[in-house]
Amino acid sequence: MISAGTAGFFIMPAAALDTDLRRYDEKKERDRHPGAGQDPLPRSDYLQTIVFSFTLNSMKSGGYVYIMASAPMGTIYIGSTSNLVGRVWEHKNRKYPNSFTAKYHCDKLVYYEYYRNLTDMVSRERQLKNWHRNWKMRIIIQQNPDWIDLYPKILEANGYSEN
Repeated sequence: MISAGTAGFFIMPAAALDTDLRRYDEKKERDRHPGAGQDPLPRSDYLQTIVFSFTLNSMKSGGYVYIMASAPMGTIYIGSTSNLVGRVWEHKNRKYPNSFTAKYHCDKLVYYEYYRNLTDMVSRERQLKNWHRNWKMRIIIQQNPDWIDLYPKILEANGYSEN
């Protein structure tokens, strides 16, 4: 059988065609008689459902979008986490020595935002990562004009000491 691809045409192997037709027939049969002596979902779909369910349950707690910097107006890194204190500690102590923050010495927390919903948090992280550098600098300067490291403040607010 010949199928159209994005770069032209290719020939589909007969075995793949047979597999696709068998899956189509099975789906059609399931649609006609749902749950007739079968598992409601194939194994791979079932595992995806478990992962999705876990993700939804973990979205009940909030999370942070944060910016780490090497120096004022220096290299910046944007990330997100549900444990800001722990994640910033990892950056500061270079827990992952081959990471971007370790390589470029981004060890100062200069900006963060809290989100109750992790979906909103991830959306904001992606939005910030797509912004122009000047826009990112502007939001840091608006909230933290002296580019002070906010880590000691969040430690104190969470009942920790820096030592």
